[in-house]
Amino acid sequence: MPSKTDQKVPDKEMYTIPIADRPAHGPLYSKIFFPILFNFGQIGINSAQILALPLLLIPIFGRKWFDTIIGWTKDGYGRLCTFSTPLYWAFIQEVEGVG
Repeated sequence: MPSKTDQKVPDKEMYTIPIADRPAHGPLYSKIFFPILFNFGQIGINSAQILALPLLLIPIFGRKWFDTIIGWTKDGYGRLCTFSTPLYWAFIQEVEGVG
């Protein structure tokens, strides 16, 4: 049974082929895990930022704690983008026939 990497790469550019006639592409794990991972990560980060808002009501240390939490969530978003890039990159490599 031939693998997905053994599929023939079309001679024409992908944008010239009608969508219905294009070959199947991309690994299944990338199509499933990328949206799930990214969406749940994004929801978690935004929830942490919203839950940190009441800290602004604390007069002395609230702003400092709030800024610290926002810094953590910014770091988390950067890590989310970095972690999810290989999943998306595997999909792009399959589409372009690189991998």
